[in-house]
Amino acid sequence: RTAAEQRAAQAEHRAAVAEQRATEELAARAALEAELARMREQLRQLGREEAR
Repeated sequence: RTAAEQRAAQAEHRAAVAEQRATEELAARAALEAELARMREQLRQLGREEAR
């Protein structure tokens, strides 16, 4: 492979790695947001029980 082809292949690989990391980050964020929503719902339920 020529040097230019080698650089292009490396750049493509870096782009693929970056895309994978971004996808993992989005998935982790979505999981945290779901957990937060569950916690908020539990707090809401507790508040409702205390108000009784």
